Amino acid sequence: MKENKYTLRSSMAAKVLGVLLLCVLGALMLYNLIIGLVRLEYVHYSSWQDTPACISALRNDYYDASYTYMDGILSTENYGSINSNIGVTAEEWDDVRKKFVTVTDTIGTDPFTQSYSGTWAYRRDDSYSDSIQVGDEIEELEPGWKACRITVWLREPVTVHDRYWEVMEEYNRCLAYPANALYIAAGLGIVMALILLFEFFAAGHVRSQDGIALTWADRIPYDLAVFLSVCLLGAGFAAMSETAPDFSRITSTERIVPFILLAMFISLVLYYWMMTTAVRIKAGTLISNTIVARILKGIHGAVGDLPWLWRLVLLAAVLFVLVQSAVFISDVPFEAALLFMAGDVILIALLLNTVYSFGVLLKAGERLAAGNLNEPIAEKQMRWMYGDFRRHAEHLNSLGEGMDRAVNDKMRSERMKTELITNVSHDIKTPLTSIINYVDLLQKEHTDEQEKEYLAVLEKQSARLKKLTADIVEASKASSGSIAVNPEKTDVQEILEQALAEYTEKFAVSHNETVVEVKDAPLYIMADGRLLCRVLNNIFSNIVKYAQPDTRVYVSAERIPDNKVRISIKNISREQLNVSEEELMERFVRGDASRHTEGSGLGLSIARSLTELQKGTFDISIDGDLFRADIVLPETV
Repeated sequence: MKENKYTLRSSMAAKVLGVLLLCVLGALMLYNLIIGLVRLEYVHYSSWQDTPACISALRNDYYDASYTYMDGILSTENYGSINSNIGVTAEEWDDVRKKFVTVTDTIGTDPFTQSYSGTWAYRRDDSYSDSIQVGDEIEELEPGWKACRITVWLREPVTVHDRYWEVMEEYNRCLAYPANALYIAAGLGIVMALILLFEFFAAGHVRSQDGIALTWADRIPYDLAVFLSVCLLGAGFAAMSETAPDFSRITSTERIVPFILLAMFISLVLYYWMMTTAVRIKAGTLISNTIVARILKGIHGAVGDLPWLWRLVLLAAVLFVLVQSAVFISDVPFEAALLFMAGDVILIALLLNTVYSFGVLLKAGERLAAGNLNEPIAEKQMRWMYGDFRRHAEHLNSLGEGMDRAVNDKMRSERMKTELITNVSHDIKTPLTSIINYVDLLQKEHTDEQEKEYLAVLEKQSARLKKLTADIVEASKASSGSIAVNPEKTDVQEILEQALAEYTEKFAVSHNETVVEVKDAPLYIMADGRLLCRVLNNIFSNIVKYAQPDTRVYVSAERIPDNKVRISIKNISREQLNVSEEELMERFVRGDASRHTEGSGLGLSIARSLTELQKGTFDISIDGDLFRADIVLPETV
């Protein structure tokens, strides 16, 4: 069936619009997510001087000032030129007074709010230098060592556009962002998820093609497409980390723009991977269109067509190569010997098992060819057979059983054909002989009364012959399934009353009383009313012919498991039933072996065929003189 040209899922414009919306909404979501997370981080600090970025900058300047002082070049002039937003105080340890004394101070009279301080022990001369951070409590210094305490102060307010200015601007900018940025990002994510669901639903559908359409990108081997996608994603994430190594400072324009562009690139790669995966799953090519699958298929095609002996040789060669390779790459001679021996043992065992299995199969094939169908391969012989050999042995056993059944069925069919010819000949011969005899009598001298009697017999025998012919034709049509079936909802109570109404007078003549019971009424079945009436008529006709007079005929209907309805008809036979249920169901078999009653013996066979045409089952059972027929048909509401 072709795609409807107005179907939304096959619209290329809708798909392209969906991709564009994903890109735009993804960029907006990422932007709001970033500023929301950054604001969430900054909102916990009382001022920008308490942020990790500010503390980190102070710590870096502290180390710069400490090394500058210990190198003997720290002064108000040279350090003030480095960064005028901070001031430095250097204190030297006075070993006599046992306290630190200020030797350099660049803070002047400006107010300072934040600071970072530490104490160092150091020594310097022309040939070497050494330094180490120590605690504030200094009791005694080793000879040649000095101690200093360096404090870096942050000026308030900042006046120079340096990293402290950037940290302050970043902090103020983030606090100015809307507080609901994370909620906006979540809402955009939900909308993107819905658009993505539509893209999944529409993937592979186009207006001009039936089924799932594969583009050139979807025809790339899947494992290769996954490899390329992973490489592109890795490159994108690497570039993103280079663009914005400090996540808390990427909200500036020069950083957020390349960051979002890289995020869109990564999103497009992910979009391709998800869409091509969905298309391949729908088309059923996810596994088959891979390089690995093609290699395995090629190996199977090359090896699978080889005779079993050549496959065995190839397997032995592969095992030998693997074992020898393991021996050569092994550094321990003992382990190498063990591997070599294990490989030889496996190879010899496989060869012996193959020879044994082939011998058993060869003998079994010879027995079948000779017509010995009753000697299958024994289970103890199959115990040592594996893989294709065991499956082939099971197939040979099944073949023998199937041939045995086929021979029995053929013999049974031939016997049935013989009985059919005999019975048909007998049933046709009787009325035909009577017709010929009475026609001969009519051609001779006879009275008017005799003529009436002869004509009555001729009418009766011709009607019998006509019915026999009609039954044979109907049985043939029913067994071949050439009868039209029109199943519809049918009321069981109504169909039983309709069928019994035609036999009320006949049951009265044969002195049989009918007892009808429909449980769980109303019951409805799916059946062809015309054919079902024919089935019931055949059964009731047999009852009229063969039932014991002055007995009851029980007709019941009930619901049974599996949504089915069973109609049961029971009566007592007048003649002793010396045939089995299966034999009684055969064509031209009657309840009276003498065959003196009228009828073709086709009634039950026709009833079963007509019931099976209506998707039902027809069974009979015999218990002494009790005859029972069961019709099971599907129930409908």
